[in-house]
Amino acid sequence: MPVLTNLRVARIFEQVADLLEAKGESPFKIQAYRRVARNLERLEEDLHVLDAEDRLTDIPGVGKEIEKKIREILRTGKLGYLERLKAELPGVLTLMEIPGIGPKTAYRLTQELGIRTIEDLEAALARGDDFWSRVPRFTPHLVDNIRRGLEAYRRRSPRLPLAQAVVLFEELRSTLTQVGAGRVEPAGSLRRYEETVGDLDLVVVFPDAGELARRLSGKPEVESAETAGRGWVRARLASGLSVDLYVVGPADFGAAWVWATGNRDHLRELEARLAAAGYRLTGEGLVGPGGTPVPAADEEVVYKLAGLPYIPPEVREGGEEFGPDVARRLARLVDLADIRGDLQSHTDWSDGSAPLEVMAQAAAERGLEYLAISDHSAGRANARGLNAERLAAQRAAIAALNEELHRRGARICLLAGIEVDIRADGRLDLPGEVLKTLDVVVGSLHTALTQPPDRVTERLLRAIRTGLVDILGHPTARLIGSREPVDFDREEVFRAAVEAGVALEINANPERLDLNAADIRLARGLGARFAINTDAHYPSNFDLMRFGVMTARKAWVCRDEVVNTRPLPELREWLKQRRR
Repeated sequence: MPVLTNLRVARIFEQVADLLEAKGESPFKIQAYRRVARNLERLEEDLHVLDAEDRLTDIPGVGKEIEKKIREILRTGKLGYLERLKAELPGVLTLMEIPGIGPKTAYRLTQELGIRTIEDLEAALARGDDFWSRVPRFTPHLVDNIRRGLEAYRRRSPRLPLAQAVVLFEELRSTLTQVGAGRVEPAGSLRRYEETVGDLDLVVVFPDAGELARRLSGKPEVESAETAGRGWVRARLASGLSVDLYVVGPADFGAAWVWATGNRDHLRELEARLAAAGYRLTGEGLVGPGGTPVPAADEEVVYKLAGLPYIPPEVREGGEEFGPDVARRLARLVDLADIRGDLQSHTDWSDGSAPLEVMAQAAAERGLEYLAISDHSAGRANARGLNAERLAAQRAAIAALNEELHRRGARICLLAGIEVDIRADGRLDLPGEVLKTLDVVVGSLHTALTQPPDRVTERLLRAIRTGLVDILGHPTARLIGSREPVDFDREEVFRAAVEAGVALEINANPERLDLNAADIRLARGLGARFAINTDAHYPSNFDLMRFGVMTARKAWVCRDEVVNTRPLPELREWLKQRRR
């Protein structure tokens, strides 16, 4: 995943673009800043390294002026140009934190109504429809969307989305290594692949907790660090995130790791079984009969003493993992090594960053046997979606590349596909005769996401029953922390997908994780099949597959329930059978 520095700098340029759009500046200028932000997000080299090597202008979209701005941010932590824009347009960025409020609506709220804070907006909404009916261009529909967005904002968890927590953990692990720590591993909800993380829990090998706290305190990314108990350091990062570090020696690492990973219900049952055998688990290690320390460098030692097979972190929830047939069930769970292909990816034909051959090479390097190219359909104009003519041209390019890959002896095959928009009325964005020419069709919601639940349900049912959709892509359309899932009758839609032979996507992008574990459990109970896809938009995105696999495992999904664990001939047969 991109390094944290790059994401922070990208965010600054995105905010510049938002404020320029609010002001009504030239679309070309706005898009220039958005392009830079997008390329920085996708950049896989640290900006500090590129700066030191004088290679910032190698980044697409970065000329001399943008280079100066990046260097200013790297040296001062902020951008004067952005600060001036924020002073000129107070409140715009604050209001844009509310789902559904874009730059222009935020600008109008601040300029026409003097609304600059969330509290101002709440007070205005409390004045009722009569007030808003006298405000030009604020239609009842727009006001209702603002009201719903504010409700979603208030419901939003203060917890970090998993994607952000992973990046922060990687940065902190680098810092800990720099100050002399040995092994550093994530624990808590991050290690259990929960979709959001309250704070970071880490287990660290280091001789002395007090000395570790002292060394961390001198780092710019750490606001404070102090011992909070024996073998325990509590730190606060400059970002405001709290961190608990459990400091142990190598011999106690496994026991401390089990204890720090949780969850609470899992530990309660595990500790009861250990106690029955005469052992006690603590954050500092494992204690045996008579209070004797028991070495447990690996977690397996702890579970063996409790009379259990090793329980992987993602299913440690205090329930099914303690069942009588758990060893058999664990052996059947889908694993990352089971994934043979990826059935949703995007290239520079639409909103992806890389050409067909680059995406193919990246997938092959990760051991995938097949890759579906599923660029957006024409309805996604802002994503340069493909119409029928461009799709035909891409299909020909895929066929030619497959021939070239075969000549080279490459062990990957590209499938011609599309991520077709499901329109507001449930119709698909391309004609049936066009979709039938493709190897795989992913149908997804991207627009009209605030429709009433019954309309969304009917819309999805209509798409599923066309017989043209093979996979329902990111079914709830959520973005964790920024966009609420669409509301529809889950059971009715999932049951229809089962009847039509349509697979449900488990989108592995950690900003989506859609379906989530609860929805997957419901769908499994109805007999659904799944496709775990990365929705890759640039080459390194294929590394996100593990997030989708872990989400599936949290719902106890077996490998034979996932269509892209099948060898290519079997996958082709599945696609052929369901289209009859």
